[in-house]
Amino acid sequence: MAQNRTRRERVIKVRVYDDQYLFLRAKAKAAGMTVTEMLRDHGDQIAVVNRTDWRLRTYQLAAIGNCINQIARWANTHKGAADAHQVVVSLLRLERVIRAEYGLDASHPGPDGTEP
Repeated sequence: MAQNRTRRERVIKVRVYDDQYLFLRAKAKAAGMTVTEMLRDHGDQIAVVNRTDWRLRTYQLAAIGNCINQIARWANTHKGAADAHQVVVSLLRLERVIRAEYGLDASHPGPDGTEP
């Protein structure tokens, strides 16, 4: 940021819940600064998630999960008609496509700490 500016003219007011305020205040205090200084100095490092995209992604993943459940149910019901090996191979291909599409790298542990 430019340090030779004369005076800050813009004010941003944000309403937060008590727990959010306490969290921000504790984080700023741990860094030895005020909440205002912390937000001013580090506000440009905030990652923003597009909620519309996130909802669409969640919807798509739910639809994919439903399809996989239907395939698994069909394979369990028609074990004699389904080549189990081919079903597993197809599901593994589908998993690779989903991981690639959604940026789910297999080298990173899942949310529970286990490998995906």
